[in-house]
Amino acid sequence: TTLTLTHELTGTTIPVTTDVNGKASLERLYYGRYTISLPLKPDHAVIAPKGDVSGDEWKGSITISNAVEKQSIAIVQYGSIAGNIWNMDGSNADTANIPVMLQNADSKEQVANTATDANGTYSFNNLLPGNYIISSILPSGFRFARSVDTQVRPSVITSDQNDAATQKGSSALLALSMGQALTQQDIGIGATGRLGDFAWLD
Repeated sequence: TTLTLTHELTGTTIPVTTDVNGKASLERLYYGRYTISLPLKPDHAVIAPKGDVSGDEWKGSITISNAVEKQSIAIVQYGSIAGNIWNMDGSNADTANIPVMLQNADSKEQVANTATDANGTYSFNNLLPGNYIISSILPSGFRFARSVDTQVRPSVITSDQNDAATQKGSSALLALSMGQALTQQDIGIGATGRLGDFAWLD
């Protein structure tokens, strides 16, 4: 990675290239305040120290006032979680516009929510590394797949691990690594059965 230091008093610019461990050192710098300019890839962000992002560039600052001054810049690569809602009858019916929520498993904070598209697809992007839980609320008359229903196609939410009498269900914990695209986090659903007849007094 190559970043640029600009001495704010003199306008002197110094290119800095880090090694394979992300480290770099400079000697004989002017004292004073420097602007740090760092190009960012589309799926990356600087989480510390504070700075400003303009387009694909991050800018921060450092003041050199001692013989040895250290500056750490923490960069993170975003990850994503995606999947499909599938119908146990083998069709794509009734899988659109179903709400799907994403919760941080550690803080319990809901970090994102979406709804499935016409094909039953959902996705969450620009996610920090961490532990997450997916939840969804099904329309009335539907239930989540049972474990026995997932022999052919998996489901991260099952009625076995949730209250089968309710339309809301949650997945087990999903661990997302830095830069990971966690795909095929599918959710199986099916219409509940109905039994009815007439009763009369003879």
